[in-house]
Amino acid sequence: MLSQHIGQLDSLDLTIISKRFFSDTTSMPAKAKIITEQCPGENRHLVAICENILKHRFDMLGTGLLDYGATINWHKDIVANYAWPKDQEFVKMGADAFDIIIDRNNTAELKAPWDLSNMHWLPSLATAYYLNQDQRYIDRFIADTKHWLKENPPFYGVNWFCPMNIAMRAINLIVGLTALRPKLPLEFVQETLESLLLHGIVTMGYLEIETHAKRNNHYLTNLVGLYFLGQLFKDIELGGEWLTFAKKELELESAYHFYDDGVIFEDSSCYHRLSSEMLLYAAILAKDNNDDFSEDFLIRLRKSLQFTADILQPNNRIPQFGDNDNGRLIQFFGYSTAAVNDHRHLLALGGEFFDDNSLRAAGAGAEPEAIWTLGACQAAKEQPGKCPQFSSYDEAGYYIMRSPQTTMLIRNARINGYCGGGHAHCDQLSLTLNHQGVDILVDPGSYRYSSDFDARNAFRSVEYHNTIQINDSPMHFYDSETFAGLWWMRDFANAKTLQATFENNQFNFIGEISSYQKSDGCLVSRQITCDSTISAIRITDHVSTSADTPKESLAYSRYLFGPELQFLPIDSSGGHLIKNGKVIAKLFITPGASFKLKKLWFSPRYGERIPTLQLEISWSPLEQATLISTITLNQASLR
Repeated sequence: MLSQHIGQLDSLDLTIISKRFFSDTTSMPAKAKIITEQCPGENRHLVAICENILKHRFDMLGTGLLDYGATINWHKDIVANYAWPKDQEFVKMGADAFDIIIDRNNTAELKAPWDLSNMHWLPSLATAYYLNQDQRYIDRFIADTKHWLKENPPFYGVNWFCPMNIAMRAINLIVGLTALRPKLPLEFVQETLESLLLHGIVTMGYLEIETHAKRNNHYLTNLVGLYFLGQLFKDIELGGEWLTFAKKELELESAYHFYDDGVIFEDSSCYHRLSSEMLLYAAILAKDNNDDFSEDFLIRLRKSLQFTADILQPNNRIPQFGDNDNGRLIQFFGYSTAAVNDHRHLLALGGEFFDDNSLRAAGAGAEPEAIWTLGACQAAKEQPGKCPQFSSYDEAGYYIMRSPQTTMLIRNARINGYCGGGHAHCDQLSLTLNHQGVDILVDPGSYRYSSDFDARNAFRSVEYHNTIQINDSPMHFYDSETFAGLWWMRDFANAKTLQATFENNQFNFIGEISSYQKSDGCLVSRQITCDSTISAIRITDHVSTSADTPKESLAYSRYLFGPELQFLPIDSSGGHLIKNGKVIAKLFITPGASFKLKKLWFSPRYGERIPTLQLEISWSPLEQATLISTITLNQASLR
């Protein structure tokens, strides 16, 4: 049966097929010309990126730039110096394969061979070729692809185990193949098409949707991969089936994966980027092939982009909430060099696709993504009223206050049952704060998953977040001992937002959580207020105790500072936050509580952690029900 499907490839004409894709070679020279005229520094930047690619020097998963050698070991984590066996059919073992692949006592990072085998650098080689006509870029594309195919025979090794990564790799291969088609040997093209057909067969055969219908970004990626593969192979039976299935499921999945307000249900601002990017590229491909998705799909997608624009901070970074594993689908712009929390590429692309000036303006500086994909990115200035001071995303539990200098984001949401808290943190009632491009309060990020169980659980714990805890009780329950436990969280908080308004120049948020009622007899609430300038933020934490509250109970309010900041205590009521000798902000608390500084970690991207400080405030809720913290921001220029 497989040979019959492969035999059908002989009837395909890649010259015709390539025209279905935005990366088709006929459009690339014109796009390169626009890049040269509109983004004069992009070629120099891209050449520097590709010089590293040519030498197999990659910066993935926070490792910094590493030399993978002339001959890549596609199965290896070179940092841990550990390679997974390449002669086992892990994909056929299902979940049982994790007993072999994952060892809690082994620090090897499974995502290392997965991310390497995504081959996200292939679009960079293609775009660099059209800017410079350098044959080395084509030779590297051919050599890397042929070597991967040789070293990863179907269906053996960890790189055929995860359909999400299989789908991502397929998409990047399609982009490279269609962009460079006339320059590629026919034998190589045929070999790659045969492998792409197998990519689709494995993805379709091992879809990552659980029997009890839990959803996650893995299944969404499966579908987007099948949609690309379906467009590639729609002239043969399998391709047509994949295309029909993927489009139908993507319509349904967008409604599962995104709330009506446009935010994903996975409790993570960085996974929001990944999922929005996948839907956007699917929508672009559909439009190019007169196969548009429904109006509901497109409305939800546009809302998702607006959320990204709304949370963009003055430093052009989005604040982290929940997990961050650096996930991307296609990277035309800034491969391995763009900050993972810089999501402007998505806004530039979405602004052009939807002809939305406010999104274009928010994406300023990342125009190449839109140009390489859509052939244009019109210049846009932010339109009056397009960036509201207050935005409310009630279903997802995000509340945003913005001024020209400051962005404050509050999160207070229940964990969504459809995805089971796989990428959630204990961050109910938490907030982030950026002032004049300086991170004042931050979410910790992720750092590692299965390669470091202890770090995984620490970074998602309540102790690491800017929220409230009673004694040492957990905010939510999760299994910290098993691999499966790394990917779920049971909601104990039952978060409620009682008020989130901006009226008469005053912002007022009130929320509560019930995490500690059963364990400590305490109901916790937090009120956050400020005016439109966000120059002074008042945080009122209240603990309602009961007869079940232990006598020696302590309440904790914690604030994790940006890693650039130092904290200088002034007296027992608080102190100054300082960067480079300048006072950035002041933080003081009401009498009756005490504080101490703790050394913790902040992860700006997956696989990297840097030291930072946390202010831990403690008080007795039986003696003092309320703690007030006031953060006053320096309004003078910090530059």
